[in-house]
Amino acid sequence: PKDDAAATLKRMRDLFAHKTAPREVADLLKEMADEAAKRKDEERGPWLQCAAETCRALGRDDLRETYLEKWAAAGGDSRAWLRLGDLAADAGRWKDAAERYRRGWEADHGAAHLLYLRGRALVKAGQDKEGKRWMAVAVAMPLGNQERLAALASVLDDHGFRAEAGQVWERLSRLTLVGTYFEGGAARGM
Repeated sequence: PKDDAAATLKRMRDLFAHKTAPREVADLLKEMADEAAKRKDEERGPWLQCAAETCRALGRDDLRETYLEKWAAAGGDSRAWLRLGDLAADAGRWKDAAERYRRGWEADHGAAHLLYLRGRALVKAGQDKEGKRWMAVAVAMPLGNQERLAALASVLDDHGFRAEAGQVWERLSRLTLVGTYFEGGAARGM
């Protein structure tokens, strides 16, 4: 933070070119988190989100989860919980993933994709009945809301649920007026 602009840019180039030693990367991220701690509550989240996304860009999943947790604890929106749930799911920690997706949905009750992912995690954790119930609720929840349906379809597709995303895109195509933004998304998704 005390460097001049040229030195900061060189540090950033080195960082993203993976020329910075792992210990120095950890120190830089800690500095960033320390700086975030000095900020007002509403300013803290973006700093911690940046630290978490920097970890992702650098492939430092060993540190990423820590900064995602700090972001979520600092009042991070549902995106923090989505990413935490995804990390847990990628590691096969299905119950943990389900809980994180649930917490994300509590932060944004309109985020049907978080309910779907929670249901999927519960199915993977051996709770088939409960998981399928949440998946069905998630698919039914955004009825009539084109923006929410498109978001659900997009996240399902991003998570590799192509058939399920296709069904949502198909439903969206039946609800969408010709010439709207969502018509193009529905056509691409099917």
